[in-house]
Amino acid sequence: MGRPFPLCLQVPEDSAMNLTCLQEAQQEYVKLLFSFLAKYSQQVINSIPSPSEKPIHSVSPGDYVLVRSLNPTGKDPRYGPAVQVLLTTGTAVKVKGQPQWIHATQLKVAPPAVHPSTAPGSGSATPKPD
Repeated sequence: MGRPFPLCLQVPEDSAMNLTCLQEAQQEYVKLLFSFLAKYSQQVINSIPSPSEKPIHSVSPGDYVLVRSLNPTGKDPRYGPAVQVLLTTGTAVKVKGQPQWIHATQLKVAPPAVHPSTAPGSGSATPKPD
């Protein structure tokens, strides 16, 4: 359980305090505790950074991105094939074919030559609906 907080109260060993003195000491302790909490909670609130106004990525739905591999080996490429972006938030991206959201730091925009819609033999410049 741990030790109780010190009361900042010097109780004489040989004399017994009456209940009124103990209640007054407890009230003073609680007042001090609340003042410390108010002081330090305001410092904590002031030190928390505000959320960014702008997104950390420039990816929008319809773009193609390369998703970084979580366990790259020496033979495998660090990034997987180009996949289409379905949804975005300020920090995450939902891509086609994967059920989870992916943090934007794990992506990079696919070069135009890698897009499946512009690959040779695809026949059209727009992705085909599934």
